[in-house]
Order: sequence, then C-alpha cells, then structure tokens
Amino acid sequence: MHEADSVKEPDVAEFLCQHGGQPRAQTRAAMTRFRTTIGAVALGACALSPLQASATLLLSPDGTTVYDVMNNVSWLADANLAATNRFGLPLCTGSGTQPCVNPSGLMTYRAAAAWVTAMNAANYLGHSNWQLPTTPSTDSSCPKTGPHGNSFGFNCTASALGSLYYKALGLEAPNTAVPIPNNTVGPFSNFQPYLYWSQTSGGQAGGYATFSFNSGFQGANTAPNFLYALPMIQGKISGTPPASGTGLEANPGGQTVYDPVTNVTWLANANLGATDTFGLPHCNDPTSPAICINQDGAMTWDSATQFVTNMNTYNGTGYLGQTNWELPPGDPNCPNYNCESNTNPMGELYYSQLRLSQGAPVVAAPNIAVGPFNHLQPYLYWACEGATIHDACQTDGPAPNFEWSFSFGNGFEGTNILADDLYVTAYFVGPPFAVASPTERPASTSSPTSSPSTTPTRTPTASGTVSPTPLPTRTPTPSRTANSTATRTPSASPTAPPATPRTSGTPTVTVTPPLCAGDCNHDSQVTVDEILALVNIALGNAPVTACDAGDANHDGQISVDEIVAAAGNGLRGCGSPAQALR
Repeated sequence: MHEADSVKEPDVAEFLCQHGGQPRAQTRAAMTRFRTTIGAVALGACALSPLQASATLLLSPDGTTVYDVMNNVSWLADANLAATNRFGLPLCTGSGTQPCVNPSGLMTYRAAAAWVTAMNAANYLGHSNWQLPTTPSTDSSCPKTGPHGNSFGFNCTASALGSLYYKALGLEAPNTAVPIPNNTVGPFSNFQPYLYWSQTSGGQAGGYATFSFNSGFQGANTAPNFLYALPMIQGKISGTPPASGTGLEANPGGQTVYDPVTNVTWLANANLGATDTFGLPHCNDPTSPAICINQDGAMTWDSATQFVTNMNTYNGTGYLGQTNWELPPGDPNCPNYNCESNTNPMGELYYSQLRLSQGAPVVAAPNIAVGPFNHLQPYLYWACEGATIHDACQTDGPAPNFEWSFSFGNGFEGTNILADDLYVTAYFVGPPFAVASPTERPASTSSPTSSPSTTPTRTPTASGTVSPTPLPTRTPTPSRTANSTATRTPSASPTAPPATPRTSGTPTVTVTPPLCAGDCNHDSQVTVDEILALVNIALGNAPVTACDAGDANHDGQISVDEIVAAAGNGLRGCGSPAQALR
C-alpha cells in the first residue's frame, strides 16, 4: 500500500459532498487531473449519493485507462483493444488450434487468457498486472441459480462487468449499451450483430438453440434471455417469381427474401420487433410484463413465440397475407461453427449467402462513447471466476468446458463454451498512477550556474486546466498590541504555541489564532473553493502564494496530506484540534 493511502481521504470526499452535493464541473475536472487517490476517493464517495453514474469513472489524462473509483480498478478505455493490438497473437484464419484473435477482436477464452498474458509481458501502459474481469460463483443480486449452483441472469452486480454495466455506467437491463443504427446487408435491413432465437430446444435445461450473427457460432441460451427474432416461412411464397440461381432473391415489395438453397422465405427486416410488436407491450424490465418486447426489438423465447403467433393471426389474414411464419430451426448437434445446411438455415444464410466468416459481425457496431469508454461492443465479453473483483482468475471455471460471460447487449450474466468467440477487456487493481507521499518526492538538485527553486516547475495541461477562484494574496497579519505597547512575534511553526508578549503596564492581550490549514483568505473557515485552490496548486496550475495557508510545512508545495488537513478543517471547523497538519 502506498504511504499516502494511510491518510484520511474520506475527509476530502465528505467535505466535497456535504458542501454542494454533486461536485461542480470544475471540481470533477480538477480531481480527474489530480493523479492521486484523493481525487478518486472524493468522487467515489460523492457517487454513493444520487449522482450521475459517470462521476464514478475517471478517464486518465492520456485517454488510455478508466479508473472505477467504487471498485478501485483501472479498466482499458478501449473496450475492444484486441481489434487493433493483438500483442503478438496471430490473426485467426478459421483453422488451427493455437490462440488467435479475429480481425473484429473476437476470440476464444483460451485466446483471451493468452492475450492478457501477452499484454502483461509487454508491460502495457507500465503495468504487468492486467487481468480478465472476475465473476463470483454465487451472487445474491442475481435472480437465478444454474444446475451447478452458480448465480446468473439479469441485475447481477457483484461481478466486475456487472458492476460496470449497472452501477458505474447506470445501464438498465435488457437495454443495449450501443444501439445499432438502421443498416442494409444484402437484401436485408436492420440486422443485429447479436444472438437470434431458433425454435429448437437444446443445450442447457430449458434452453433453445441460438445463432450468433456476430460470430457465426451456433449454441444455446436459456429462455429468459433477451435475443432477437428473424421469422421465416418454409418454402417459396406463392405468386412470387420463380427462383433463378442459388443466390438470395428479394421478392416484390422487398419485404421478404427467398433463399433457394434452404428453400425458406425470410423476413427482409431482421429486427421487425423494434418497429412492430403485433400487439405485444414493451418491456418495463426483464420480467415484466411476462410477455413483452424491448424497445430495441430483443425479447425472451416465450415472447418470440408469441410474437410469431401474433404475426400469423394479424388482421385475420396473417402478416403480409401469410399465416405460417415460424422461428427458424437449428440442429443442436452441429459443432458450433460452420453450421450451414438445410437443418441450420441461419447458419447457411450467414456463411453461404452473406459470405461471412467465423468471427465476423454481420454489421459493425458504431464507435460511440459509452461513458468514458470507446469501442464498447454490444455483445458478450469473457470473464473468469473469482470470489471478488480484486481476486485473480481461478483456474477452474463455473462448469467443465465453460467460463463466465457478460453481455453489454442486454446486461445478462451467464456462461459460455470455451470455444465460443467473445470480446475481451481487462483491468488492473488500483488507480492508474502511483501515489507518492510527500517524503517520496525526488530531492531537488541545483547546478552550479543556477539557483534552486523552492517551488517545483510544472507545465500546465493546455486543456482541462481549472483556474482557482481568485483569492486575496495573504499579507502578514499585523501584531496585535495592548495600549499600543504589547507586540507578538509570529511563531515559526503554525502548530507552535504563541509566544508570551512583552508588555509595559498591565495590558489586555488578544492573541492571533494559529494559522488554519487551507484557510486561504483567513476568514476562519475552509470552503470548497479553497480546497480547489489547493488542488490547482498541487497540479502546478497556480503558485503556492495563491493559498499559502495550505502549505502547512512551508516546503513550497501542496501535498496530499495538506489537502486532507484542509478538508478536515472544512468539516470540523478551524477551531478543531486538527486545524493544522500534524
């Protein structure tokens, strides 16, 4: 533990929160740039009050890490760094068994572990303690328990990714972190780079076969999860032109697409539920109403089957005049990837007709800012089993051949087969920058041709610099006199007892109170503006003379301990025993 961690940072946090509740913009900016635990703890404590979620996430000045003050971990700001930096791992080619990374950033769990190991070997950003996010096996905030006794479902907040989604980013299930804009893929529109339901049971107990249009993986998911639906009709719709060739053919009107290879007719709108619910209500949360469709078109398996039923009874004639819509079938015996056959029409559509390869999303997610993060993917991310967020990954997963995952597409926490391709992010425990105590500052050196400066020289950052509230420059306080004859010599230390005044006659002596640490304008109280002034001095944005009352040890600098002492005076008052730095 750094020495500065032992000081009473909560005093700073409590002071900033009590005096104005939410830190003002300049407070947040200054604290973000103040590379010590003081800034993190101050904003973290305020975040326990009803503030904006982003107040608990601090982007580093260089934009590479995000400090989660509630959990004391530093995340990669680029939530899909693997797409641009593989740390020596090869690109996946669809064959071979060695760990590899797809151009999209997707990778297996084995590759994810190897990628983090390679990042540590490279001492990325000066750290060699990066790790995958952890998930505990039991979490009382989760609504469901799996066959192996593991907690899963929506609203799980004890895991690192769950805490990030729900608490720090303030997202709500089953909402996606990154909405997918309208798009065109061949004759289709509004494809989602996510999982789609099939009608076929398989996989986990109560689960159904699913297909990923993000990676080409065919697996299974539990019925309460929120996925998308792409209904189809067996055969060719009567009255449409005869097929010519083996490619996809858009039918007249462009609302349906015929695949002559599998002999099925698809809806051209690959996310019709987002614009037409066929009478189903929108979801308030993942469980109410029981049958509902989320605003983005995702739905549970039960809702998807009801959605198709309502399509078939629409207006008494069925949607588009058809009454035989159904969810696509899926072969649960297919070995995960390359499931392209008549028994797997979604796989045949992905690989053969749309000509996508393993690990390729059907559409790319837009790079929009999600809090301080960039390149966050609205899909599944790998996690590992660990009792707490600060623990290292355990060797064994929650079940044989499975590891934990978390979806930024809807907030669902569950498990995935190790061979599946998911996205990866990482963090290390602690703030992004080491905190040096005052005694750890490098000793100043002087050259024979220059005079040493008592105040360290810093180059202020061009952007985000906070100017402190103007405060009067301190002038020496005149000595108080009794009958114009008593004088008092100021003490060399602000904590030393006042000297006994010399008097002539029998004077009435009024003693100047000792200097109150942080009381820049000498009005016997410490305000938020004065704390900000100290932060700015510590950052090098203002001279010590802007608040010499904060420099309790007269070393020409403002240290973490001195800011803590000033904040304590702001909370307890300048007459308290902790009025000056001890």
